[in-house]
Amino acid sequence: MGVLVGVCGGLRASYLPLPWVGLLLALGLALSGRAGRAIAAVAGGLLAVCLEPVPGPSLNLDRPVEVVAVVSGHPIQQRDETFFRATARIWRQRHDIAIESFDLQVTLPRGDTPPPSIGSTVRLRGYLGRSAGFANQPTIDPGPWRLYVKSQRFLELVTPPGPLMVVAGRLRCVAEEAIEEIDRMGSGGAALARALLLGDRSRLPKAWQQALQRCGLAHLLAVSGLHVGLLAWLLLVLSRLVPVKLRMLPAALGILMYLLIVGPRPSMLRAAVMGLIALATLTLQRPPQGLNALACCILVWVVHDPGIVGELGFQLSVAATAGILILLPVFNRRWILVPRVLRGPLAVTVAAQVATIPWIAPLEGGVHPLSPLLNLAAIPWLAGCLLLGFVVLLLASFVGSAAWMQTLLDVAASPIQALVEIGPVAGLFLPLGISPQSSCLLALTGISLGLWPWKTTRVVLVLGCCALSGDALSGDALSGDALSGDGVRSGPEFIVLDVGQGDATLLRDGRHAVLIDGGGWRRGDLGGRVVVPALAALGVHRLDAVLLTHPDLDHCAGLVDVARYLPVDELWMGPGWVEGRCATELLATTVRRWRVLWRGEAERVGRWHLQILHPAAGMRHSRNDRSLVVAANLGEHRLLLTGDIETSAERRLVTQYRNLDLLHEVDVLKVAHHGSKTSTSDALLREASPRIALISSGPGNRHGHPHPKVLERLRIVGARVLRTDRIGMIRLRFRSQGRISIELPAQPRRTSGK
Repeated sequence: MGVLVGVCGGLRASYLPLPWVGLLLALGLALSGRAGRAIAAVAGGLLAVCLEPVPGPSLNLDRPVEVVAVVSGHPIQQRDETFFRATARIWRQRHDIAIESFDLQVTLPRGDTPPPSIGSTVRLRGYLGRSAGFANQPTIDPGPWRLYVKSQRFLELVTPPGPLMVVAGRLRCVAEEAIEEIDRMGSGGAALARALLLGDRSRLPKAWQQALQRCGLAHLLAVSGLHVGLLAWLLLVLSRLVPVKLRMLPAALGILMYLLIVGPRPSMLRAAVMGLIALATLTLQRPPQGLNALACCILVWVVHDPGIVGELGFQLSVAATAGILILLPVFNRRWILVPRVLRGPLAVTVAAQVATIPWIAPLEGGVHPLSPLLNLAAIPWLAGCLLLGFVVLLLASFVGSAAWMQTLLDVAASPIQALVEIGPVAGLFLPLGISPQSSCLLALTGISLGLWPWKTTRVVLVLGCCALSGDALSGDALSGDALSGDGVRSGPEFIVLDVGQGDATLLRDGRHAVLIDGGGWRRGDLGGRVVVPALAALGVHRLDAVLLTHPDLDHCAGLVDVARYLPVDELWMGPGWVEGRCATELLATTVRRWRVLWRGEAERVGRWHLQILHPAAGMRHSRNDRSLVVAANLGEHRLLLTGDIETSAERRLVTQYRNLDLLHEVDVLKVAHHGSKTSTSDALLREASPRIALISSGPGNRHGHPHPKVLERLRIVGARVLRTDRIGMIRLRFRSQGRISIELPAQPRRTSGK
């Protein structure tokens, strides 16, 4: 514990003088007793941070880099690209050379040459990049480093892998070929087997992953301690006929082989080490000391890599394991009313979930109240899937594939498809915008339900409810916004979410809310990672409708994600999009109704009056020019939301509505097409004369949005420009007496009057 405290403190310190740390270590060693050992442990943690290599100078991400890296993960091949994890050792940019160790994911186009196997040392030339993070409420940290290599010509093998890694690579190839033979039709069952056995979720349908995430079962897909424990248990059961002294050997060999096939990813490596320690303890017939073993593993990992304490995977692994070791015996003693058959498994799931609430609740924007019960049914299902997967894998490797194997895997995966079809259900996921401090109190509340007498539990339960209520009301209390009688915000507001290079805006009034576009990624779950937590922090638990301006990926994909997490009553879209891929996916979710809107249609969202200005019903132009243009009116306030329309559509708007006063002197303009130079023309700006211009774009995007010419046009008309790429989420509250409050959650709060 002292080493962990020292490492955490050292990582947060701006400067650590090495002589003083050495003196503190000497002092701790000189003193006797617990105080001396504690001081020495803290000093040891500080020393581990001091001895870490100093990062090199900052990189210019617009220029290519040369990286010498060790391939630390098995390559994953998709249709047109290959991905593999690597640990960079040296990078070079122009005349600068720096020695630095950091993990990255390499993206390499597929070619005739096989990708480098695990354990190889390679020299790569490409462009480094990473997600800049998302400045919403809560904020999302920057993503991992990625190296984009344009061609296999820029990959050079420096050192081949060692003998052990060669064995790991061959085992992986055999397993992949066997699953490929089974998966001739691209079935979900084979994709699930690939995810569980090989740790490769790239082919698993995103809807399946989101369904498990919505139910609090996403950890089932992460190859970690649960999978290693189930594998060891299955092998121990099957080896009952083996002599007692050798009974642990099949389980140990199975864990080592599983580690070689999956690869030494951190979570798998930690789980394998813990599993082997447990088997060694059982073999030597030593009394179980789970906490001591966990402490030793933490000590080894932290001293080896102090930066690991900041990794979410390490934090969740430690918290879940410690929660099970500490809380499980107490829960077993207290829950005398629960049948003995269910008491142990239920106590394990509750202990693990409660211990990880401080990390999971702020990250996912909510909690999963029924997750322990669902895990109670899911863990036996997972054990059966693992056993079936290994049997099918062995048969396919030695006998050959058969249609019945794929059918068996599809049947085993059918419960996930059932979760997808059910969709968002009340009680499975409870969106909560809570802070990390309140989530800790929520975890203590959950622990108290199993540890303490009912009188004390009631006190802690009241404190937990107060913390949640305080988080829900803190934003309104700070801004002075009045609440209605049922505790709902009474002030209408318009919010631009930071979704990187894309659009996602929320129009709401009290309980009524409409999400206009939702951003989107080509891969990954933008809705679950970014949009849903931001909506939860705003107190949005369901949506009256989602409005699709046009089906571009950076506007539509996030809406599909959100509709798989939150209940959505209606889908609004423009003409011509019903048969598109994105609209089809949206309609396949649990959206109850859908409507096609065109020029002249009107809708209401609370006190907001929405009027569709564009396009006409039979319009046949480019996709961007057919974006829905919405005028949102609230009393004397007027907003203009322009989608991705281009200059030609803007000219038609000005001509159509010049004499109708619908575009004249708008308060807020949502700038079209992320600030592209082909939009936001002088004609539209002269007619609208916006007071506030909002631009949604990603930091350092390759399109150069917003364009300097657009910014100059906005400056000439006197509009105040707010950009998500610089200030993150933008929140406009429309108050009484004609005032507009501008709040920037990622920046100091600012208020301006109209």
